Amino acid sequence: MTYQCERCGQTVLETDIVCWHCGWRLPRPEPKKPASAKAIAAEEEPLSLSAVVIYAALTLVTVVAIVLVTWSLEQKPFFVTNPESSLEPGWVPITDQEQQFTLNIPSRWQWFEKQNEGQQSGFEALAKNDQLRAAVAPLANIAADTEVLLVALHDTTAEGLAPPGFVVVARSVDSRQVSSEQTLNQIRQNDGNLLNAEITEGFTGQNQVDILLDIDGVDSPFRCRERLAQGPQAGYLVAACTPRAGYPRYRSEFEAMVISFQPLTR
Repeated sequence: MTYQCERCGQTVLETDIVCWHCGWRLPRPEPKKPASAKAIAAEEEPLSLSAVVIYAALTLVTVVAIVLVTWSLEQKPFFVTNPESSLEPGWVPITDQEQQFTLNIPSRWQWFEKQNEGQQSGFEALAKNDQLRAAVAPLANIAADTEVLLVALHDTTAEGLAPPGFVVVARSVDSRQVSSEQTLNQIRQNDGNLLNAEITEGFTGQNQVDILLDIDGVDSPFRCRERLAQGPQAGYLVAACTPRAGYPRYRSEFEAMVISFQPLTR
């Protein structure tokens, strides 16, 4: 840094003691006093406090985000895409109110749930139907705690737009204690109208029991395509039944309904 001599006005350096132009003794600048530790602390304190506040806020936001994501994952069921099933044109996927399972059915069908308060009277009447009870028998004969969760019916006003018949979903917690082999043996012993029953491997790697059987009907026998599958907390039965005479015509639709059934995990 340069200065001017007070006497002659010539340029001198900060380190010069005398002016080398005129010999004038130059005044020495006062040395800067080092800042005290207290002053330094006073200057740094606002910055440190701000940093702490910002860090605490970011930490709080991160923790809240983790809690919300964890809670969201716990609330939402886990769905695995079934490579064997696809949503047919004009069909809809339905999930029960307790989010225990999902199932694809024709959009013109009507369905009733046990947990739906607005459908209680209609559901209870359907659950007492003899054909429906016969369709659920493969699971009910194994576990006394079997309960019907959902019934879906063909809309008779839309004849020709959807296959006639019904679909029923039932659940049993006790059936989790029975192996697939034991289930298969009991079905073969108890169901006189059994046409076929076999253990197959589901797309998630778990064993399941596939069934084909006839049940008595008011006007004509019904043929049911059924599957018993294990969920994380209970065993489930899904049965799709149609009048036996029309089964060959609607076989692919009813198989699609059964194959689309999937217990949900959390």
